[in-house]
Amino acid sequence: MKIYLSKTWEIEQIRKEISRLEKIKSLPKKQEARLEELRRANNVYEEGGEVYHTEEEETNISLKKFRNILTYKRLDLLKELNNNQFNSISELSRHLKRDIKNIYTDLKILEEFNLIKLEKRGKNVVPQTIVETITLEFFRS
Repeated sequence: MKIYLSKTWEIEQIRKEISRLEKIKSLPKKQEARLEELRRANNVYEEGGEVYHTEEEETNISLKKFRNILTYKRLDLLKELNNNQFNSISELSRHLKRDIKNIYTDLKILEEFNLIKLEKRGKNVVPQTIVETITLEFFRS
């Protein structure tokens, strides 16, 4: 089974990837086009302060592992993070009426699979989604 994740990139990621690609002497055409796209995203950021860059990642994963990662509770968690902003894990826990330890465990698993990021802000850890879409491919066309 293939999973396609559409992710929004932050400016630090864009700049790091630009730097990495610029160090390669002979880029294939596809990578050259990607480098130009990243440069445009960086220029847009420098002019307006916002980043509008998304990329699609392809991951091969077994159905069993997928089901272990994206349980109903974790999908609900992703949905809530996508629809609302939370200033801490405890705020998210209260909102969902779930135990904070279980929420934290679920968040760590989602972070490990690169579906969210946990950002330290002061003494709080703020969960944020980084995936815009998840597409599953069960069969080849």
